[in-house]
Amino acid sequence: MKSYKNLVVFLLLVVLWSAVLGIFKYFLWSATSSGLHMSLETIAGYISIGGIFAYLFGGALAYTFQVRSLLVSSSLLAIIVSMIGLWTGFQSALVMPVVVIIFGYCYGLWSAMRNMLISVEIERTGLSDTLVTGLVTIAFTVAIIGGSIGGGKVYEVFGVFGIYLLMGILLIAWVLALFLEYEKYDWKAFFDKGMYRIAQEKRAILGNSFRKFLPQIRIILSRYLVLMIVPAVILTISTILSQKSVAVSVDMFQKAPSEGSLMLLYAAVGAILGNIVTLKATAHRWTYFALGIGMYALLAFAYPFLLGSYMIIIVMTFVAGILFGVTINLTEGYLFYRFAQDDYKEYGAAVYGMILSVIIFIMMFAVDVLQKYVGFISVFVFLSALLAIVWILMVRDAQKNWLQK
Repeated sequence: MKSYKNLVVFLLLVVLWSAVLGIFKYFLWSATSSGLHMSLETIAGYISIGGIFAYLFGGALAYTFQVRSLLVSSSLLAIIVSMIGLWTGFQSALVMPVVVIIFGYCYGLWSAMRNMLISVEIERTGLSDTLVTGLVTIAFTVAIIGGSIGGGKVYEVFGVFGIYLLMGILLIAWVLALFLEYEKYDWKAFFDKGMYRIAQEKRAILGNSFRKFLPQIRIILSRYLVLMIVPAVILTISTILSQKSVAVSVDMFQKAPSEGSLMLLYAAVGAILGNIVTLKATAHRWTYFALGIGMYALLAFAYPFLLGSYMIIIVMTFVAGILFGVTINLTEGYLFYRFAQDDYKEYGAAVYGMILSVIIFIMMFAVDVLQKYVGFISVFVFLSALLAIVWILMVRDAQKNWLQK
């Protein structure tokens, strides 16, 4: 069990941080519904802006500082900006975007560390990439869905002071991060050299890491561009479809936000089943992916034409979750496996995170604009077209680069 200690602590951190993200998004959506009115897409867009900066610096920071130090600092900063949001009552049009962007930076920094540690755990434990990634995806999905459902409910019960629950979870994550043992503190060097000399050394290492990062970006993009874009698009589309199911439940079927958020639970159950299906699918990875992504594109296209009843929405959300679980585990798991094999764990995770954040930012605001100025159906035509493009790109890239590896 000792060899899996870090994996267990890591999975617990995945649960806590994912719950924090879900609570924050849906708590803020509920808190601003009668005043500032930030849509889920707008909140996700601002979070992704912060994520872009976090991923830009994440690889260099991971080379310079210990993982637990970075996680502790991101928890502390997230607590501080949550307090600032509470101080404004979550209604300041000037302050809240800044609060959400900084929170996005904190979550993005954690996410950069998470992506790096997935590659580390695949290498350390000797477990298959689909198993490690599947465990992380299941932990992420269950926790973010639970947090999303709870976020709206917390606001309904406690009002703006419900944000203290989020701060409490961040505090637990802060403490839990101290139990990670990927690196050990060198207390002897600390006392021998002194704080000033160590700070000078860290500054030099950080500078060298940034200089090294720029050429690494070019190499990583040239090798893994399609393999990074595909899971990023799938993740974003899954988030959008789940959010649309929640919004349709509230707007069309007059469900309370907390009840409408149950759609996320159905998506989570589907995603878990999809991940389980792929655990033994590595031998025919790209065949299963092609089937899954094709069905996903068809479902996205049909979605707006099948909204006849609340039960149909539940079924479509559940099936979409299954297809998401299948396609994301087969692609993202292989990506992290390649990062581990090719020794791009830190910088690979950072570049992938930047691509993910940029895609989330663009797609969230694109969907918002499409729905406002073109119409509801156009959103799903757009999503299905993207999935079809992803299907073609990934199959061609797999045939060219990955089938023999």
